[in-house]
Amino acid sequence: MYPTLADFLRDIFGTFLPVKLYAILNILNTFGLMLALSFIAGSWILKKELIRLQQNGKLPVIKRTSWIGKPLDYSALAYNALAGFILGFKLGFLLTNFNEATANFGSMILSKQGNWWLGIIGAVAIIYWYYNDNKKQQLPEPKEVSTTLTPGEMIGEIVIRAAIGGLLGAKIFHLLEYWSDFMADPAGMFFSRSGLTFYGGLLLGAAAVIHWVVKNKMPFHVMADAVAPSLILAYGIGRLGCQLAGDGDWGIYNTAYVSEPTGKIVMASDSSIQKAFIEHEDYFVRNFGSIQAVPSASFKGPEFLPNWLFAYNYPHNVGSEGVLIENCEGEHCGVLPIPVFPTPLYEIIMCLSIFGFLWVVRKKFAAAGMLMAVYMIFNGAERFTIELIRVNSFYHFWGIKATQAEIIALVLVFSGILYYALLYQKSIKKTAIEA
Repeated sequence: MYPTLADFLRDIFGTFLPVKLYAILNILNTFGLMLALSFIAGSWILKKELIRLQQNGKLPVIKRTSWIGKPLDYSALAYNALAGFILGFKLGFLLTNFNEATANFGSMILSKQGNWWLGIIGAVAIIYWYYNDNKKQQLPEPKEVSTTLTPGEMIGEIVIRAAIGGLLGAKIFHLLEYWSDFMADPAGMFFSRSGLTFYGGLLLGAAAVIHWVVKNKMPFHVMADAVAPSLILAYGIGRLGCQLAGDGDWGIYNTAYVSEPTGKIVMASDSSIQKAFIEHEDYFVRNFGSIQAVPSASFKGPEFLPNWLFAYNYPHNVGSEGVLIENCEGEHCGVLPIPVFPTPLYEIIMCLSIFGFLWVVRKKFAAAGMLMAVYMIFNGAERFTIELIRVNSFYHFWGIKATQAEIIALVLVFSGILYYALLYQKSIKKTAIEA
């Protein structure tokens, strides 16, 4: 696995590149890069749809009024000064304590570590720049001007809200899913770089975007259709980050295969799989309570396909999960003792396929909103299917055992079916009236 960009390049170039460069690239984790790429790709697709819908007259133009030439806003000056201080504080620590900062960049960002002097310099520099820029733009009499929001500017507002709401929701829902662990270590769980739940991000991110849509009086169903393809595309790319980093978001153990000491995955026999369980009993008991409680299934893939499509042991995963790799030094020395179903890989394939389908049929529906309804059905069905072979925390209620994602997935499917049915009935009535 490649938890960071440095790990990826080190695997290709070995010791050819400078050590300092590897240290810098160690900051860039692959999950974060793929998350950023997912926002970029989703934004690009959404922008294309907004432009098309505006050109077809299905989306109104948003007009905004603002003031230019106003006197200095001291509250904005204070916010900018704070941003300059934080940037200087953290960047200063990175420059003056490079090795310590890059060793665990994520923890450093969330810690109290920093350089006070460079933080103050950053704040003063921002104050100076903001003050002079405001002075240049001041007018004897401030003027109110009207501007039209371009699709690109609309994307900026939508993405910022979706990102903030999505990340917050993903973290909150993860904490709810693992509540006992959160209560045992609230600060550690909340500020951990790992632990994000997709549906939490989807729900709160969607709520933030819906608020923007209502506030700007945009047609709800049309906007819903516009974002549907970008949502599934972004999710698929995000899952690529899970697969590359090996972030623990994988499936149950596939006991049809076993890992050899070299890391190679081969077909298992009853004796070899039992030997693997006994040899690594401490690991399985620590994580699942007993060997009998280990979630597993046995499935042998077709011989003409590679084994890693059905069983993967995620060597050098970002969480160092599993058992120690022999002769491995430094971070990310874990490997799973028995391979698992690589569920992120399955989701990448399914989500990109769903995106392709939605993109092809997006102009063919009788009523606005139907594309979003289809997205909801496919998204829920895809996730519910994956949950059947994923390691996850279960809820128990009314004699039912289900994961958080399974519950939300089913709600999405039934809501999508209901949403589509209502829109279909509405389109039939509209056609009858027009006839």
